[in-house]
Amino acid sequence: MKLIAIIVCFLGVSAGVPASDGWRTVNGALEETREVTRMLLLRPQDGRADAVCENIRGARGAWRCLAQPSLGVKQCGFWFQAARDLRRGFRCELNGGFILKDADGKVLWADELASWSPYQAFVLEGIVEKGRVRVQMLQYDRRTLLSQSDWVSVPAELTEQEGCLAVSTEKGVVRFREAERSETPLVALTDDAPNKRRLAQGSRSEWRVLGTGNWTWADAGRTRIRQQAQTERAWALNRAVHGSHRVWRCSVRVSPDAGGAGMLFQVDERSEGGFNCWLGGKPGAGSLILYRNGGPGKIGKSLYSGKPGKWHFNEDLMLEGETKPGKVRARLLKTDGKTVISETPWITVPPEESNRAGFLAFHTWKGGAEFWGFADGTTTLAQPSSPLGSGWMIVGDGDWQWVSDARTTLRQTAKAKSASCLTTAITGAKGTWRCLVTGENAGLLFQANRELKEGFLCVLGRDTVRLFDLSQPDQLIWESTKFKRPKSGACLVEGIVATDRVSVRLLTLDGTVLAESSPVWISDTNNDRQGHLGFAARGGPAEFSAWTFTPEK
Repeated sequence: MKLIAIIVCFLGVSAGVPASDGWRTVNGALEETREVTRMLLLRPQDGRADAVCENIRGARGAWRCLAQPSLGVKQCGFWFQAARDLRRGFRCELNGGFILKDADGKVLWADELASWSPYQAFVLEGIVEKGRVRVQMLQYDRRTLLSQSDWVSVPAELTEQEGCLAVSTEKGVVRFREAERSETPLVALTDDAPNKRRLAQGSRSEWRVLGTGNWTWADAGRTRIRQQAQTERAWALNRAVHGSHRVWRCSVRVSPDAGGAGMLFQVDERSEGGFNCWLGGKPGAGSLILYRNGGPGKIGKSLYSGKPGKWHFNEDLMLEGETKPGKVRARLLKTDGKTVISETPWITVPPEESNRAGFLAFHTWKGGAEFWGFADGTTTLAQPSSPLGSGWMIVGDGDWQWVSDARTTLRQTAKAKSASCLTTAITGAKGTWRCLVTGENAGLLFQANRELKEGFLCVLGRDTVRLFDLSQPDQLIWESTKFKRPKSGACLVEGIVATDRVSVRLLTLDGTVLAESSPVWISDTNNDRQGHLGFAARGGPAEFSAWTFTPEK
Protein backbone atom coordinates (compact mmCIF):
# COMPACT_ATOMS: atom_id res chain seq x y z
CA MET A 1 0.00 0.00 0.00
CA LYS A 2 1.31 3.46 -0.86
CA LEU A 3 0.44 6.40 1.38
CA ILE A 4 0.88 9.87 -0.16
CA ALA A 5 1.21 12.10 2.88
CA ILE A 6 3.46 14.62 4.52
CA ILE A 7 4.18 14.16 8.19
CA VAL A 8 5.51 17.24 9.95
CA CYS A 9 7.07 16.81 13.36
CA PHE A 10 7.12 20.02 15.39
CA LEU A 11 5.54 22.04 18.19
CA GLY A 12 3.09 24.89 17.88
CA VAL A 13 1.18 24.17 14.64
CA SER A 14 -2.38 24.99 13.67
CA ALA A 15 -5.13 22.84 15.11
CA GLY A 16 -6.03 19.64 13.32
CA VAL A 17 -7.94 16.39 13.72
CA PRO A 18 -6.72 12.93 14.72
CA ALA A 19 -4.80 11.22 11.93
CA SER A 20 -6.45 8.54 9.81
CA ASP A 21 -5.20 5.73 7.54
CA GLY A 22 -3.97 3.75 10.51
CA TRP A 23 -1.50 6.31 11.90
CA ARG A 24 -1.05 6.53 15.66
CA THR A 25 1.64 7.75 18.02
CA VAL A 26 3.94 5.74 20.25
CA ASN A 27 4.97 9.02 21.85
CA GLY A 28 4.11 12.58 20.96
CA ALA A 29 0.73 13.82 19.67
CA LEU A 30 -0.40 13.03 16.12
CA GLU A 31 -2.94 15.10 14.18
CA GLU A 32 -3.99 15.39 10.56
CA THR A 33 -4.40 18.68 8.74
CA ARG A 34 -4.37 20.07 5.22
CA GLU A 35 -2.15 22.98 4.25
CA VAL A 36 -0.58 22.80 0.77
CA THR A 37 -1.26 19.08 0.82
CA ARG A 38 -2.33 16.50 3.33
CA MET A 39 -0.12 16.46 6.42
CA LEU A 40 0.17 14.59 9.66
CA LEU A 41 1.32 16.74 12.58
CA LEU A 42 3.51 14.85 15.03
CA ARG A 43 4.17 16.86 18.18
CA PRO A 44 7.37 15.76 19.99
CA GLN A 45 7.34 15.27 23.74
CA ASP A 46 10.68 15.61 25.54
CA GLY A 47 12.28 16.33 22.16
CA ARG A 48 11.26 13.09 20.40
CA ALA A 49 8.29 11.76 18.47
CA ASP A 50 7.42 8.43 16.85
CA ALA A 51 4.36 7.49 14.80
CA VAL A 52 3.34 4.08 13.46
CA CYS A 53 1.19 3.34 10.39
CA GLU A 54 -0.48 -0.02 10.91
CA ASN A 55 -1.93 0.05 7.40
CA ILE A 56 1.54 -0.26 5.87
CA ARG A 57 2.38 -3.80 6.88
CA GLY A 58 4.38 -6.77 5.68
CA ALA A 59 7.61 -8.73 6.08
CA ARG A 60 10.09 -9.14 3.29
CA GLY A 61 10.32 -6.50 0.56
CA ALA A 62 11.35 -2.86 0.19
CA TRP A 63 10.15 -0.26 2.71
CA ARG A 64 10.64 3.42 1.96
CA CYS A 65 9.65 7.01 2.59
CA LEU A 66 10.86 10.49 1.71
CA ALA A 67 12.34 12.58 4.53
CA GLN A 68 13.07 16.32 4.55
CA PRO A 69 14.69 17.43 7.82
CA SER A 70 14.64 21.05 8.92
CA LEU A 71 17.20 23.10 10.80
CA GLY A 72 17.99 21.74 14.26
CA VAL A 73 17.08 18.10 13.66
CA LYS A 74 19.43 15.79 15.54
CA GLN A 75 18.24 12.57 13.93
CA CYS A 76 15.32 11.43 11.84
CA GLY A 77 14.29 8.44 9.83
CA PHE A 78 11.88 5.59 9.65
CA TRP A 79 11.31 2.10 11.06
CA PHE A 80 10.59 -0.87 8.82
CA GLN A 81 9.12 -4.26 9.70
CA ALA A 82 8.56 -2.80 13.16
CA ALA A 83 6.38 -4.06 15.98
CA ARG A 84 3.46 -1.81 16.93
CA ASP A 85 5.26 -0.82 20.14
CA LEU A 86 8.65 -0.41 18.32
CA ARG A 87 10.28 -3.11 20.42
CA ARG A 88 11.15 -5.02 17.28
CA GLY A 89 12.19 -3.97 13.79
CA PHE A 90 14.90 -2.00 12.02
CA ARG A 91 15.69 1.71 11.94
CA CYS A 92 17.01 3.63 8.93
CA GLU A 93 18.34 6.97 10.21
CA LEU A 94 19.96 10.21 9.22
CA ASN A 95 22.02 10.69 12.37
CA GLY A 96 25.40 12.31 11.78
CA GLY A 97 25.68 10.06 8.72
CA PHE A 98 23.41 7.36 7.30
CA ILE A 99 22.83 4.49 9.74
CA LEU A 100 21.05 1.15 10.09
CA LYS A 101 20.10 0.12 13.64
CA ASP A 102 18.10 -2.60 15.30
CA ALA A 103 15.20 -1.89 17.64
CA ASP A 104 17.56 -1.63 20.65
CA GLY A 105 19.63 1.05 18.94
CA LYS A 106 22.58 -1.20 18.08
CA VAL A 107 24.34 0.03 14.94
CA LEU A 108 24.30 -2.71 12.30
CA TRP A 109 25.92 -0.60 9.57
CA ALA A 110 26.94 3.04 9.21
CA ASP A 111 28.15 5.40 6.53
CA GLU A 112 29.58 8.04 8.82
CA LEU A 113 30.63 10.26 5.91
CA ALA A 114 27.19 10.39 4.27
CA SER A 115 26.18 14.02 3.87
CA TRP A 116 22.71 15.44 4.48
CA SER A 117 21.57 19.00 5.02
CA PRO A 118 18.48 20.74 6.41
CA TYR A 119 15.64 21.28 3.94
CA GLN A 120 17.04 18.74 1.47
CA ALA A 121 14.70 15.84 0.65
CA PHE A 122 16.01 12.26 0.59
CA VAL A 123 14.38 8.92 -0.11
CA LEU A 124 15.27 6.37 2.57
CA GLU A 125 14.77 2.69 1.83
CA GLY A 126 15.14 -0.53 3.82
CA ILE A 127 15.18 -3.91 2.06
CA VAL A 128 14.42 -7.17 3.84
CA GLU A 129 15.18 -10.71 2.68
CA LYS A 130 15.28 -13.88 4.73
CA GLY A 131 18.06 -13.56 7.30
CA ARG A 132 19.41 -10.25 6.00
CA VAL A 133 18.63 -6.55 5.59
CA ARG A 134 20.19 -3.55 3.87
CA VAL A 135 19.47 0.18 3.51
CA GLN A 136 20.07 2.88 0.91
CA MET A 137 19.64 6.62 0.53
CA LEU A 138 18.63 8.27 -2.75
CA GLN A 139 18.05 11.77 -3.98
CA TYR A 140 14.53 13.18 -4.29
CA ASP A 141 14.29 11.85 -7.86
CA ARG A 142 14.18 8.25 -6.49
CA ARG A 143 16.89 7.23 -8.97
CA THR A 144 20.18 8.83 -7.95
CA LEU A 145 21.91 6.68 -5.33
CA LEU A 146 23.80 8.50 -2.55
CA SER A 147 24.71 5.74 -0.12
CA GLN A 148 24.09 2.00 0.07
CA SER A 149 24.92 -0.67 2.61
CA ASP A 150 25.89 -4.25 1.89
CA TRP A 151 23.63 -7.02 3.17
CA VAL A 152 23.71 -7.29 6.97
CA SER A 153 22.99 -10.72 8.45
CA VAL A 154 20.27 -10.82 11.13
CA PRO A 155 18.35 -13.66 12.81
CA ALA A 156 16.06 -15.21 10.19
CA GLU A 157 13.05 -15.15 12.51
CA LEU A 158 13.20 -11.33 12.64
CA THR A 159 12.80 -11.09 8.87
CA GLU A 160 9.85 -13.52 8.73
CA GLN A 161 7.57 -11.69 11.19
CA GLU A 162 5.08 -9.19 9.85
CA GLY A 163 5.65 -5.59 10.91
CA CYS A 164 4.66 -1.96 10.33
CA LEU A 165 6.25 1.22 9.02
CA ALA A 166 6.95 4.04 11.46
CA VAL A 167 8.60 7.47 11.36
CA SER A 168 10.57 9.36 14.00
CA THR A 169 12.32 12.62 14.67
CA GLU A 170 14.39 14.17 17.42
CA LYS A 171 14.89 17.86 18.25
CA GLY A 172 13.26 19.33 15.17
CA VAL A 173 10.83 19.49 12.29
CA VAL A 174 10.84 16.79 9.61
CA ARG A 175 8.57 16.33 6.61
CA PHE A 176 7.87 12.75 5.52
CA ARG A 177 5.82 11.60 2.56
CA GLU A 178 5.37 8.75 0.07
CA ALA A 179 5.64 6.06 2.75
CA GLU A 180 5.13 2.62 1.25
CA ARG A 181 6.17 -1.03 1.09
CA SER A 182 7.00 -2.57 -2.29
CA GLU A 183 8.17 -5.94 -3.53
CA THR A 184 11.26 -4.48 -5.24
CA PRO A 185 13.75 -1.76 -4.23
CA LEU A 186 14.24 1.43 -6.19
CA VAL A 187 17.90 0.57 -6.86
CA ALA A 188 19.53 -2.85 -6.93
CA LEU A 189 22.62 -3.67 -4.87
CA THR A 190 25.79 -2.53 -6.67
CA ASP A 191 29.54 -2.71 -6.12
CA ASP A 192 29.79 0.84 -7.46
CA ALA A 193 27.74 2.74 -4.86
CA PRO A 194 28.90 6.35 -4.28
CA ASN A 195 29.86 5.67 -0.66
CA LYS A 196 32.15 2.87 -1.86
CA ARG A 197 33.81 5.30 -4.25
CA ARG A 198 34.15 8.08 -1.71
CA LEU A 199 37.77 8.93 -0.96
CA ALA A 200 38.15 8.13 2.73
CA GLN A 201 40.74 10.12 4.60
CA GLY A 202 42.09 10.36 8.12
CA SER A 203 44.73 8.71 10.30
CA ARG A 204 43.86 5.22 9.02
CA SER A 205 43.70 6.20 5.37
CA GLU A 206 46.43 6.53 2.76
CA TRP A 207 44.80 9.78 1.62
CA ARG A 208 44.69 13.36 2.84
CA VAL A 209 42.53 15.99 1.14
CA LEU A 210 43.18 19.72 1.31
CA GLY A 211 41.16 22.59 -0.13
CA THR A 212 37.49 22.51 -1.10
CA GLY A 213 37.51 19.79 -3.74
CA ASN A 214 35.21 16.80 -4.10
CA TRP A 215 37.50 13.78 -4.52
CA THR A 216 36.04 10.34 -5.28
CA TRP A 217 37.10 7.08 -6.82
CA ALA A 218 36.07 7.07 -10.45
CA ASP A 219 35.69 3.29 -10.54
CA ALA A 220 34.66 0.47 -8.20
CA GLY A 221 38.15 -1.03 -8.43
CA ARG A 222 39.62 2.15 -6.88
CA THR A 223 42.27 2.63 -9.54
CA ARG A 224 41.22 6.10 -10.72
CA ILE A 225 40.68 9.22 -8.60
CA ARG A 226 38.52 12.17 -9.71
CA GLN A 227 38.13 15.76 -8.51
CA GLN A 228 34.80 17.09 -9.78
CA ALA A 229 34.02 20.26 -7.85
CA GLN A 230 34.00 23.70 -9.45
CA THR A 231 36.48 25.05 -6.94
CA GLU A 232 39.50 27.33 -7.00
CA ARG A 233 42.13 24.85 -5.81
CA ALA A 234 42.02 21.27 -4.50
CA TRP A 235 44.68 18.79 -3.39
CA ALA A 236 44.66 15.04 -2.68
CA LEU A 237 47.81 13.54 -1.13
CA ASN A 238 48.60 9.83 -1.35
CA ARG A 239 50.67 8.67 1.63
CA ALA A 240 51.17 5.24 0.04
CA VAL A 241 53.55 6.58 -2.61
CA HIS A 242 56.70 7.94 -1.00
CA GLY A 243 60.38 8.37 -1.73
CA SER A 244 63.09 10.42 -3.44
CA HIS A 245 65.47 9.95 -6.36
CA ARG A 246 62.88 8.11 -8.37
CA VAL A 247 60.44 8.39 -11.26
CA TRP A 248 56.95 9.57 -10.29
CA ARG A 249 54.19 8.89 -12.81
CA CYS A 250 50.47 9.20 -13.26
CA SER A 251 47.99 9.44 -16.11
CA VAL A 252 45.66 12.44 -16.23
CA ARG A 253 42.59 13.71 -18.06
CA VAL A 254 41.68 17.38 -17.56
CA SER A 255 37.98 18.28 -17.61
CA PRO A 256 36.78 21.05 -19.94
CA ASP A 257 35.81 23.24 -17.00
CA ALA A 258 39.33 23.32 -15.50
CA GLY A 259 42.07 25.91 -15.66
CA GLY A 260 44.79 23.30 -15.13
CA ALA A 261 45.83 20.18 -13.25
CA GLY A 262 49.03 18.46 -12.21
CA MET A 263 51.03 15.97 -10.21
CA LEU A 264 53.04 16.99 -7.15
CA PHE A 265 55.97 14.88 -5.99
CA GLN A 266 58.22 14.77 -2.94
CA VAL A 267 55.78 16.96 -0.99
CA ASP A 268 55.18 16.85 2.76
CA GLU A 269 51.87 15.92 4.46
CA ARG A 270 50.57 19.47 3.96
CA SER A 271 51.28 19.21 0.20
CA GLU A 272 54.03 21.77 0.64
CA GLY A 273 57.58 21.68 -0.73
CA GLY A 274 58.68 19.31 -3.45
CA PHE A 275 57.85 19.90 -7.10
CA ASN A 276 54.78 20.39 -9.28
CA CYS A 277 54.53 18.87 -12.77
CA TRP A 278 51.73 21.08 -14.09
CA LEU A 279 49.49 21.32 -17.15
CA GLY A 280 48.95 25.07 -17.26
CA GLY A 281 49.02 28.04 -19.60
CA LYS A 282 46.03 28.45 -21.91
CA PRO A 283 43.22 26.17 -20.68
CA GLY A 284 42.75 23.32 -23.13
CA ALA A 285 45.75 24.25 -25.27
CA GLY A 286 48.45 24.85 -22.70
CA SER A 287 51.99 23.87 -21.83
CA LEU A 288 53.98 21.69 -19.46
CA ILE A 289 55.28 23.73 -16.53
CA LEU A 290 57.61 22.59 -13.74
CA TYR A 291 57.24 24.48 -10.47
CA ARG A 292 59.08 24.48 -7.19
CA ASN A 293 55.90 23.71 -5.26
CA GLY A 294 54.48 26.19 -2.78
CA GLY A 295 51.42 24.43 -1.44
CA PRO A 296 48.02 25.52 -0.13
CA GLY A 297 48.06 29.26 0.50
CA LYS A 298 51.59 29.63 -0.84
CA ILE A 299 53.06 30.66 -4.19
CA GLY A 300 55.37 28.33 -6.07
CA LYS A 301 58.20 29.29 -8.41
CA SER A 302 58.32 28.35 -12.08
CA LEU A 303 61.50 26.45 -12.97
CA TYR A 304 60.56 25.83 -16.60
CA SER A 305 57.64 26.55 -18.98
CA GLY A 306 57.26 24.68 -22.28
CA LYS A 307 55.57 25.55 -25.56
CA PRO A 308 51.76 25.98 -25.71
CA GLY A 309 49.32 23.63 -27.41
CA LYS A 310 50.73 20.49 -25.79
CA TRP A 311 47.69 19.36 -23.81
CA HIS A 312 43.93 19.46 -24.43
CA PHE A 313 40.71 18.86 -22.53
CA ASN A 314 39.47 15.25 -22.24
CA GLU A 315 42.79 13.94 -23.56
CA ASP A 316 44.46 11.00 -21.81
CA LEU A 317 48.06 11.94 -21.02
CA MET A 318 50.88 10.86 -18.71
CA LEU A 319 52.85 13.09 -16.35
CA GLU A 320 56.31 12.15 -15.16
CA GLY A 321 58.60 13.75 -12.60
CA GLU A 322 62.09 12.59 -11.68
CA THR A 323 64.78 13.62 -9.23
CA LYS A 324 68.39 12.68 -8.76
CA PRO A 325 71.00 14.33 -6.50
CA GLY A 326 70.86 18.08 -7.21
CA LYS A 327 68.60 17.70 -10.27
CA VAL A 328 64.92 17.55 -11.23
CA ARG A 329 62.99 17.25 -14.49
CA ALA A 330 59.44 16.71 -15.78
CA ARG A 331 57.95 15.16 -18.89
CA LEU A 332 54.56 15.01 -20.61
CA LEU A 333 53.97 11.77 -22.52
CA LYS A 334 51.28 9.87 -24.30
CA THR A 335 49.75 7.09 -22.24
CA ASP A 336 52.03 4.51 -23.87
CA GLY A 337 54.69 5.89 -21.50
CA LYS A 338 57.19 6.21 -24.37
CA THR A 339 56.10 9.00 -26.74
CA VAL A 340 57.32 12.34 -25.38
CA ILE A 341 55.07 15.36 -26.04
CA SER A 342 57.05 17.91 -24.02
CA GLU A 343 59.88 17.76 -21.50
CA THR A 344 62.04 20.00 -19.37
CA PRO A 345 65.83 19.78 -19.26
CA TRP A 346 67.48 18.58 -16.07
CA ILE A 347 67.25 21.59 -13.76
CA THR A 348 69.75 22.21 -10.97
CA VAL A 349 68.21 22.56 -7.51
CA PRO A 350 69.73 22.56 -4.01
CA PRO A 351 70.58 19.00 -2.91
CA GLU A 352 68.35 19.30 0.15
CA GLU A 353 65.38 19.78 -2.18
CA SER A 354 66.14 16.90 -4.53
CA ASN A 355 67.19 14.53 -1.74
CA ARG A 356 64.26 15.10 0.59
CA ALA A 357 61.81 12.19 0.65
CA GLY A 358 58.15 13.02 0.21
CA PHE A 359 54.75 11.95 -1.08
CA LEU A 360 52.79 11.98 -4.30
CA ALA A 361 49.82 14.37 -4.60
CA PHE A 362 47.36 15.68 -7.19
CA HIS A 363 46.23 19.25 -7.70
CA THR A 364 43.45 20.91 -9.71
CA TRP A 365 42.63 24.56 -10.43
CA LYS A 366 39.21 25.99 -11.26
CA GLY A 367 37.68 22.66 -12.19
CA GLY A 368 38.07 18.92 -12.34
CA ALA A 369 40.45 16.24 -13.52
CA GLU A 370 40.93 12.48 -13.28
CA PHE A 371 44.17 10.70 -12.29
CA TRP A 372 45.20 7.03 -12.49
CA GLY A 373 48.23 4.78 -12.85
CA PHE A 374 49.82 6.11 -9.66
CA ALA A 375 50.01 2.93 -7.53
CA ASP A 376 53.40 2.47 -5.91
CA GLY A 377 53.85 -0.91 -7.53
CA THR A 378 53.49 0.53 -11.03
CA THR A 379 55.82 3.47 -10.47
CA THR A 380 59.30 2.61 -11.65
CA LEU A 381 62.29 3.45 -9.54
CA ALA A 382 64.90 5.64 -11.19
CA GLN A 383 68.14 5.89 -9.24
CA PRO A 384 67.40 4.41 -5.82
CA SER A 385 68.74 6.24 -2.80
CA SER A 386 70.40 3.00 -1.70
CA PRO A 387 71.58 -0.20 -3.39
CA LEU A 388 68.97 -2.24 -1.55
CA GLY A 389 66.64 -2.47 -4.53
CA SER A 390 62.89 -2.82 -4.94
CA GLY A 391 60.75 -3.21 -1.84
CA TRP A 392 63.14 -1.34 0.46
CA MET A 393 63.03 2.20 1.82
CA ILE A 394 65.81 4.10 3.58
CA VAL A 395 64.94 6.81 6.11
CA GLY A 396 67.59 8.99 7.70
CA ASP A 397 71.29 9.31 7.04
CA GLY A 398 72.62 5.75 7.25
CA ASP A 399 74.74 3.72 4.83
CA TRP A 400 72.99 0.42 4.19
CA GLN A 401 74.50 -2.50 2.27
CA TRP A 402 73.80 -6.15 1.56
CA VAL A 403 76.44 -8.40 3.11
CA SER A 404 76.24 -10.82 0.16
CA ASP A 405 74.38 -11.42 -3.08
CA ALA A 406 72.05 -13.74 -1.20
CA ARG A 407 70.45 -10.63 0.36
CA THR A 408 69.76 -12.33 3.67
CA THR A 409 71.74 -9.94 5.90
CA LEU A 410 71.74 -6.13 5.94
CA ARG A 411 74.59 -4.06 7.35
CA GLN A 412 74.54 -0.41 8.41
CA THR A 413 78.09 1.04 8.58
CA ALA A 414 77.77 4.80 9.09
CA LYS A 415 78.13 6.58 12.43
CA ALA A 416 74.68 8.00 11.86
CA LYS A 417 72.55 9.61 14.53
CA SER A 418 69.40 8.12 13.03
CA ALA A 419 69.57 5.41 10.36
CA SER A 420 66.49 3.35 9.51
CA CYS A 421 65.23 1.21 6.67
CA LEU A 422 61.94 -0.57 5.97
CA THR A 423 60.94 -3.49 3.82
CA THR A 424 57.61 -2.62 2.25
CA ALA A 425 57.31 -6.22 1.09
CA ILE A 426 56.32 -7.19 4.65
CA THR A 427 53.02 -5.68 5.75
CA GLY A 428 50.78 -6.55 8.67
CA ALA A 429 49.12 -5.54 11.92
CA LYS A 430 48.56 -7.96 14.81
CA GLY A 431 51.11 -10.76 15.06
CA THR A 432 54.78 -11.42 15.85
CA TRP A 433 57.50 -9.37 14.14
CA ARG A 434 61.10 -10.57 14.54
CA CYS A 435 64.68 -10.19 13.36
CA LEU A 436 68.22 -11.06 14.49
CA VAL A 437 70.10 -7.95 15.61
CA THR A 438 73.87 -7.63 16.05
CA GLY A 439 75.19 -4.32 17.37
CA GLU A 440 74.62 -1.79 20.14
CA ASN A 441 71.92 0.89 20.00
CA ALA A 442 70.22 -0.98 17.18
CA GLY A 443 66.89 -2.69 16.97
CA LEU A 444 63.65 -3.72 15.31
CA LEU A 445 60.99 -1.44 13.78
CA PHE A 446 57.61 -3.15 13.63
CA GLN A 447 54.15 -2.19 12.37
CA ALA A 448 55.85 1.04 11.28
CA ASN A 449 54.51 3.38 8.62
CA ARG A 450 56.77 4.80 5.93
CA GLU A 451 57.28 8.10 7.72
CA LEU A 452 58.12 6.36 11.03
CA LYS A 453 55.34 8.34 12.69
CA GLU A 454 53.35 5.24 13.62
CA GLY A 455 54.43 1.85 14.89
CA PHE A 456 57.01 0.69 17.43
CA LEU A 457 60.78 0.55 17.88
CA CYS A 458 62.66 -1.83 20.18
CA VAL A 459 66.29 -0.69 20.70
CA LEU A 460 69.04 -2.79 22.34
CA GLY A 461 71.77 -1.03 24.26
CA ARG A 462 74.75 -2.59 26.01
CA ASP A 463 72.70 -3.55 29.06
CA THR A 464 69.29 -2.00 28.35
CA VAL A 465 66.26 -2.66 26.20
CA ARG A 466 63.85 0.14 25.35
CA LEU A 467 60.47 0.09 23.59
CA PHE A 468 59.20 3.28 21.95
CA ASP A 469 55.81 4.24 20.51
CA LEU A 470 56.56 6.09 17.25
CA SER A 471 53.23 7.93 17.28
CA GLN A 472 54.51 9.86 20.29
CA PRO A 473 58.03 11.18 19.61
CA ASP A 474 60.58 9.99 22.18
CA GLN A 475 57.80 8.26 24.11
CA LEU A 476 59.38 5.39 26.06
CA ILE A 477 56.65 2.86 26.94
CA TRP A 478 58.81 0.09 28.46
CA GLU A 479 62.42 -0.35 29.61
CA SER A 480 64.64 -3.02 31.14
CA THR A 481 68.06 -2.24 32.63
CA LYS A 482 68.86 -5.87 33.48
CA PHE A 483 69.47 -7.04 29.95
CA LYS A 484 72.63 -9.12 29.43
CA ARG A 485 73.78 -9.37 25.85
CA PRO A 486 75.11 -12.82 24.85
CA LYS A 487 78.80 -13.17 23.99
CA SER A 488 78.02 -13.57 20.30
CA GLY A 489 76.45 -10.11 20.34
CA ALA A 490 73.45 -11.36 18.36
CA CYS A 491 69.92 -11.28 19.78
CA LEU A 492 66.62 -12.39 18.33
CA VAL A 493 64.18 -9.50 18.87
CA GLU A 494 60.44 -10.12 18.80
CA GLY A 495 57.73 -7.48 18.78
CA ILE A 496 54.25 -8.83 19.50
CA VAL A 497 51.18 -6.76 18.60
CA ALA A 498 47.90 -8.02 20.06
CA THR A 499 44.48 -6.48 20.63
CA ASP A 500 45.00 -3.13 22.40
CA ARG A 501 48.50 -4.05 23.60
CA VAL A 502 52.11 -4.59 22.56
CA SER A 503 55.06 -6.45 24.08
CA VAL A 504 58.65 -7.40 23.21
CA ARG A 505 60.88 -10.39 23.90
CA LEU A 506 64.63 -10.98 23.42
CA LEU A 507 66.09 -14.44 22.96
CA THR A 508 69.39 -16.15 22.26
CA LEU A 509 69.88 -18.18 19.11
CA ASP A 510 68.92 -21.36 20.99
CA GLY A 511 65.67 -19.81 22.28
CA THR A 512 66.69 -18.80 25.81
CA VAL A 513 64.71 -15.74 26.92
CA LEU A 514 67.02 -12.83 27.85
CA ALA A 515 64.35 -10.22 28.54
CA GLU A 516 60.58 -9.97 28.17
CA SER A 517 58.18 -7.12 28.75
CA SER A 518 54.72 -7.33 30.20
CA PRO A 519 51.92 -6.25 27.81
CA VAL A 520 51.73 -2.47 27.36
CA TRP A 521 48.28 -1.05 26.62
CA ILE A 522 48.14 0.94 23.39
CA SER A 523 45.53 2.68 21.21
CA ASP A 524 43.00 0.39 19.54
CA THR A 525 43.86 2.07 16.22
CA ASN A 526 46.82 -0.31 16.08
CA ASN A 527 44.57 -3.39 16.01
CA ASP A 528 44.03 -3.22 12.26
CA ARG A 529 46.46 -0.53 11.11
CA GLN A 530 48.82 -1.95 8.49
CA GLY A 531 52.55 -1.33 8.91
CA HIS A 532 55.96 -2.60 7.80
CA LEU A 533 59.00 -4.33 9.29
CA GLY A 534 62.31 -2.49 9.48
CA PHE A 535 65.58 -1.86 11.29
CA ALA A 536 67.17 1.04 13.11
CA ALA A 537 70.74 1.92 14.09
CA ARG A 538 71.52 4.84 16.37
CA GLY A 539 75.13 6.00 16.26
CA GLY A 540 77.09 3.06 14.91
CA PRO A 541 77.31 -0.11 12.83
CA ALA A 542 74.84 -2.98 13.10
CA GLU A 543 73.72 -6.07 11.21
CA PHE A 544 70.21 -7.46 10.72
CA SER A 545 69.06 -10.86 9.45
CA ALA A 546 66.36 -13.56 9.77
CA TRP A 547 63.48 -11.09 9.61
CA THR A 548 59.94 -12.49 9.55
CA PHE A 549 56.35 -11.60 10.37
CA THR A 550 53.79 -14.16 11.59
CA PRO A 551 50.20 -12.85 11.59
CA GLU A 552 48.03 -13.51 14.63
CA LYS A 553 45.71 -16.47 14.07
